[in-house]
Amino acid sequence: MGRALATRPWLKPPPERPFSQCMAIPPPLPIPAPAKPAPRVSDELAQSVVEQLWFGDPDPERTLSEASGSFAAALGRSLALKPFPKTASEAMGLLAHPETPVERVTRVLEHDLALSSRLLQVANSVIFAGRSPCATVSEAVVRLGFRQTGQLVLSAAALGMFEDAAGVASVVRDHCVAVAAMTHTLATEWGSQCLDTAFAAGLLSDVGKLFALQSKELNYEASPSVLEVPDRVHVMERMIVGWDHAVLGGHLLHYWQLPAEIGRAVAWHHQPGRAYQEGGSVGLTVALMRLANSVEYQLRKNPELDEDFADELARSGEASYASLSRDILVAMWPKLAQARRDALTSL
Repeated sequence: MGRALATRPWLKPPPERPFSQCMAIPPPLPIPAPAKPAPRVSDELAQSVVEQLWFGDPDPERTLSEASGSFAAALGRSLALKPFPKTASEAMGLLAHPETPVERVTRVLEHDLALSSRLLQVANSVIFAGRSPCATVSEAVVRLGFRQTGQLVLSAAALGMFEDAAGVASVVRDHCVAVAAMTHTLATEWGSQCLDTAFAAGLLSDVGKLFALQSKELNYEASPSVLEVPDRVHVMERMIVGWDHAVLGGHLLHYWQLPAEIGRAVAWHHQPGRAYQEGGSVGLTVALMRLANSVEYQLRKNPELDEDFADELARSGEASYASLSRDILVAMWPKLAQARRDALTSL
């Protein structure tokens, strides 16, 4: 297992000293009773799990072992060839080399009408749109850049497995799409430090939930309230199966060979203190993902800005870490709402 950890840089042991900068411990989270007969989880126990995970998993080797040995992980690995058809795989191979001519990448992508259409939709969405619309796949690749195009090709292919999802799976998929759009919008406002990773990390943040649903290892429909507020469902997951969707998602992204910083951001988005200590693009991506996550849940309930919510968001550890003041967050509210609407329409 030690050797396995060495190949997964996001699964480093927790820091020896507590990380105090930008610390904001979430409030107690009420956990509904699982659908299957099980001991009722107290609010105090749930809170202890949240606080414990804030600075990192106390036993990452065990958690990884259980997550990677789950039915959901096996399903994700067994379907690894399905979401990546020949066109997507070939395109990602070309996009990994900056010296590849754009025309060659374009020829490959144009062989897959669905993939090239999706790429054009994203490039022309409000999230990435420039002064004039992209009329060709080549223009879309140039606008997005090789790195981001490759991440979008892979992410779109992975989420494509759940395109016809219904019920809770549809809710989770739409949440991922909305979080991706708003994370990228926040990254654009903040600066370029995590701009290349923000959209893909947000889009794949809850891919672990989708595979847990598809494998029937977790039944979110039995406790739908856990999907209505942030920072709740991962506690329930750990209580029931010993791992959570973030760790599972990080494992799958490593298996799918996505960039390590995206895997760390996904794996740590419920361990923010750990991500903030890592710093760099990982820490900032996690902070922005968590802000987008909270905003998405709020927008579901009310598209209009709620002043109390704005106050709470501005006091959060993620807003403090990203240096986003209340005034900035309030000013960005229309942009975030529009990015969410556009993403749900185009993706």
